[in-house]
Amino acid sequence: EIHILTNKESINYSVGKSEFTEKSQLQLRDYFWHNKILEFKNESLEGVFVELENKFNVSIDYPTELVKCRFSSRFHAASAEDIIKQVCLLYQLNYSKKSNYFKISGVPNC
Repeated sequence: EIHILTNKESINYSVGKSEFTEKSQLQLRDYFWHNKILEFKNESLEGVFVELENKFNVSIDYPTELVKCRFSSRFHAASAEDIIKQVCLLYQLNYSKKSNYFKISGVPNC
């Protein structure tokens, strides 16, 4: 099987199935390990929090009302707490932190 990748494309290979499983466009945040840039474009806050949990190895608890909120921003060399702080300021929320666990509270303004 032949796959030709162009600039900013990736492909996954499943060893167990001995097949290629997914071809997709890379986003800027896929290079986070290298350039320390996280960029969100009209992303659901749920998606933002999942991304932060994966990139920074943290857990985030948040009100279910936040899933309807959208977020766009770009961060360079920011910590999970820096990004959560910005989200909370934007949506008039509060957060607390204990080790690698964040709890976001309040009624979102979105």
